[in-house]
Amino acid sequence: MATQPYAGPDRRKHPRSRQSFPLAFRLYGDDNTSLSASGQAWAYDLSLGGIRLSYQGPGGPLTALQKHSARIDCRLTDGEGKDAWATGRTAWVKPASTSEIHPPAGTAFVGIAWQMNAATVQRIEALLTSTAVPAGSSREQLAALLEVSHLLSSSIDLDQLLRTILDTVSRLLQAEGSSLLLADAATRELIFQMPFDPAGQQLKTHRLRPDEGIAGWVAGHRQPLLVNDVQSDQRFAGKYDQLTGFITRSILGAPLLDRGQVLGVIEVLNSRRPAGFTKEDQDLLVAFAVHAAQALHNAQLVTSIKEEKAYWQGQAADRYRTVIGESQRMQAILVQVRKVAGTPATVLLQGESGVGKEIVARSIHGWSPRAAKPFCAVNCAALSDHLLESELFGHEKGAFTGAHQQKKGLFEIADGGTVFLDEIGEMKVDLQAKMLRVLQDHQFTRVGGSQPLTVDVRVIAATNQDLAEAVTEGRFRKDLFYRLNVVSLRLPPLRERPEDIAPLAAFFVDRFSRELARPRMTLAPDALALLQKHDWPGNVRELENVIERAVIFAAEPDTICATDLVLETASTRDADGGSSFDLPFHESIETHKRELIQHAIAKAGGNKTKAALALKLQPTYLFRLCKQLGIT
Repeated sequence: MATQPYAGPDRRKHPRSRQSFPLAFRLYGDDNTSLSASGQAWAYDLSLGGIRLSYQGPGGPLTALQKHSARIDCRLTDGEGKDAWATGRTAWVKPASTSEIHPPAGTAFVGIAWQMNAATVQRIEALLTSTAVPAGSSREQLAALLEVSHLLSSSIDLDQLLRTILDTVSRLLQAEGSSLLLADAATRELIFQMPFDPAGQQLKTHRLRPDEGIAGWVAGHRQPLLVNDVQSDQRFAGKYDQLTGFITRSILGAPLLDRGQVLGVIEVLNSRRPAGFTKEDQDLLVAFAVHAAQALHNAQLVTSIKEEKAYWQGQAADRYRTVIGESQRMQAILVQVRKVAGTPATVLLQGESGVGKEIVARSIHGWSPRAAKPFCAVNCAALSDHLLESELFGHEKGAFTGAHQQKKGLFEIADGGTVFLDEIGEMKVDLQAKMLRVLQDHQFTRVGGSQPLTVDVRVIAATNQDLAEAVTEGRFRKDLFYRLNVVSLRLPPLRERPEDIAPLAAFFVDRFSRELARPRMTLAPDALALLQKHDWPGNVRELENVIERAVIFAAEPDTICATDLVLETASTRDADGGSSFDLPFHESIETHKRELIQHAIAKAGGNKTKAALALKLQPTYLFRLCKQLGIT
């Protein structure tokens, strides 16, 4: 494939070639196959010969861009949101002239010459008919677009971004006011999200039908619209002027499009120039809308991630809330927990399986100065040595078969926070040496790496073993044991604190009633008496499972009776085979759950959301159960 000649700035005489849009690029090394850098740029002057990029540095990809005749792939997106990569070579690179415009520091212009093939020609010809940069744009306006690109790409807070968009577009186009309407994906209605003029605040959250007003026409046709005399245009919805008292004379609107989807509409109102809005203003708004749409998409994505994070943090806070314990023994432990939480000391939690060691660890983290930072937990017994090392310390790309990219470990992710190592007594001696270095120096290296990384992480470890005995037997390093055993807390089993059974059971009944979408349930006196007589070999975890099963299978809609409780006894623990009721307690619970869920999913034709509705469960809870039970 031959590289086509590239005419550069002289092509600005050809209006069809002036395209303006954000673009992702990938740069390659001298062998034309190894990726050396990647990034985002503002692209314009697209033609069948080449394209120009404005890249904001300094450093990074800019250094590689400055090498002439380097292979570069550019991602071109058509109006339907489909992506394709076009290959070319850097033809020239020059820094922006600060005497002519005032771009952000490190801005450079790059000329790209295409290596043409049929697919690239087809894609470019399609792009040449959309999203043009204004033919008569002044250097000041083009410089403003570069500034806008930098400004919008740095805003991830949605409200701040919307204000920035409206403030900037009003100044850019010399308008009296502006408004931004976002599309409701479900109803296709447009919602006034951020009117810029003070009078328009009354319209905030007001909804327009998909075909209502000039904004509705712009969204429906996915095209910009310029109207300098709104009173003579039948599409103008004058009732909104009546609501606000604002007098609209002229409107310039453009759709906010992202990968073929209409995110909303941006309108600028009443040009301050006597001649009104011009075709060049319309082209400039369209170019601006491309940047605004991408920034809006990114901000909405960040907002969605933050909301999802807050939701799951709330779920975790509810599930692992402050330790429930009214007994004197637990109250004494909680006094110690609160004291140690305010220190950076390493803590070793000891006790039988199921006593609530992770909940205590989360309480220590939550009451500590590190509460706003991550809490990362790992069960050392659940992973092989190799996987546990990668999980804790991360790995470099190519460190082992299947390591296709670099991965951060929990110590790196939890920097500033807490790492909880459950069942640390199961950690093999070789890995214990690396663990010791983290505790001593706060340093480690990723698997396959050589660069030491330093982190500020508090370690809380837990075990159901006698680590002192493990040290004597040579299964656990003595120096690591002493490092972990700075503060040691032994949690009593549930049978030694019967006063805590009733409040724990009430907490689990309330939680599972909510999660399983059941009416609020209570424990009947005979059920509570039966729970208090049980010896609880599985401790709090066993009580949790008993209550969850009882909530699912309770005969009464709002009461759990003694007949609804299935408790593991010595005889059932020694039983063999038979039905699931003859299995050990935890296996029986899992078997019942698995069979019930699989039946519901099959009945729903494989749709887990429908299965959740049939089971009267929250979909997120059902998804979590499926993951726990290995149901695909």
